[in-house]
Amino acid sequence: MNKSIGEVVHETALGLHEAGAMKQKTLREIESLCLPQVKKREPNQVDFEAQVGKKT
Repeated sequence: MNKSIGEVVHETALGLHEAGAMKQKTLREIESLCLPQVKKREPNQVDFEAQVGKKT
């Protein structure tokens, strides 16, 4: 089994929702917990990373 805990929790919650045992709101709350963390960046960092990633 190569799934993360977050993936397993999400699949379980989705199954419960589809079976009618979980409300849509609860499913969305669980999904928000399973999302990866987003790094906060300044605009100049994003531009620099985009330029570094380009292959010319």
